[in-house]
Formats: sequence, structure tokens, C-alpha cells
Amino acid sequence: GDRDEAEGAYRRAVSVLDTDDPAGRSRLEDVLRSLAQLLNRAGRRDEAVTTFERVVHLHEARSRLDDPLLAFDILQYVQMLVKRTSDHGALVQRAWQILEEARRRRDPRAMFAYLHWAGVCDRVGDVPEAVRNYSVVTELFETSGGEALVAGPAFVSMAAGSYEAIARLRDMRDGNWTAAARRLRTAVDLYGGIGRHADAADAEISLQVVARRSGASLDAHRLQELCELLERLGDARAVRGRELLNEAST
Repeated sequence: GDRDEAEGAYRRAVSVLDTDDPAGRSRLEDVLRSLAQLLNRAGRRDEAVTTFERVVHLHEARSRLDDPLLAFDILQYVQMLVKRTSDHGALVQRAWQILEEARRRRDPRAMFAYLHWAGVCDRVGDVPEAVRNYSVVTELFETSGGEALVAGPAFVSMAAGSYEAIARLRDMRDGNWTAAARRLRTAVDLYGGIGRHADAADAEISLQVVARRSGASLDAHRLQELCELLERLGDARAVRGRELLNEAST
């Protein structure tokens, strides 16, 4: 299947790139990371752990030890290790020390790790910890002096998703409609600025949900436009907008 073909391609790339050439070693790290993630998704955890362990060692050899992207790799590695051993406290502590130092330096590259861990906490239902980490992502975006914007769309997208998540997990649950609307509007603007029109439309549907729940009037015409946009793009999130339209019409 596609997974077997991908694994074969990654392994062939590893055999070509596994040399003493620095440029090749850097690309080798990326290939091994992708291979480890593929193996992990396939449930081949021991192979994934062994492969990702090599990623961490390669990253350590080429980077500064305070590199927040190294901390990101360590956290992903530990996540794989959890199923196999509980002896990972020192690694976790090291990763968070790196990240807290990066946060003090306002290094936007730490956004990757904080967003990753926020997602982990979100999926297991640890809402306070998820919100805390999403908030650090937005803090880094806001305090990086424009560096995150210059760094590219990935950083803008991480910030937009984090504003959206905080609105969903905290503001809307607490009935803080003003804060929810403010964060969702920021997400809409950020997504739109990088051409992520489907994500912008979905965040704007959430704005309509906020309006509905807060007792404000629903903009049915705009909601219809958002649903049609998502449907043209083949995006299943249009269903949520249609349900809101149906709810408003009854």
C-alpha cells in the first residue's frame, strides 16, 4: 500500500544520505524523523523509538543545546517512549528547560513544541494545560517583534490555531463571548492573510456560533457564503455551518 511505498522510499533515502557529508546528514535527520512518525502511526513503536532516538542524537550533534527545535524533537521522542518505559523524567525536564529559556528569549521557534504539547493535552482532555500551552504560542507570536511573521506562514498558522483553540476551550465554555469573538476574529484575519481560506471560513463560522450563543443576531447571509465556500473546497466543516443555519431557521 501507500504506507509500504513511503517506508521504502524513506529507507532508500536513508541509505543514500547516511554519509559523513554535513549537508546529507542534515537531510538524513529529516528523513529519519518522517520515517519514525510513519512507523509510530503504523503501531511499530519499538522501531519508531529506535529511529527517533537517532534523530535526537543527530540533532544534538549539529545544533546548539539550547535550540527549541531540539526540545521539540525530545518531546516527540518521549511521547513514543511513554508506551515502552517510564524512565523519561530527565529528558522531559531537559526539554522544558530549553523551552523556558527560549520563551524568555522570545524565540518563536519554540512555538512548534508548545503547540505540539498543547495538542497532546487537548486530546487527552487536560484543558487547563492545553490552554496554558496554547497561550504560550500566542505570547511568543505577539512578543517576537515581528520575527514570527517574517519567519513564514507556518508561524502565523500556529498562532491562528492557538487563538481559535483558546476561544473554544476556555472563552466559549466560560461564556466569555467578548474574549472569544476577539480571538476568533484574530484567527480569521491571520488565516486570511496567509491564504488559508478554508480555515478562515471555519473560524468565522465559530464567530457566528458565538453570536448565536451570546444572544446577538446571526448573519445568515454571511453564514450561507461561508458554507458555500467550504463546500466548493470539498471541506466537511461546511456541515457545522449548515447545522447552525438550520438551527437558526427553526
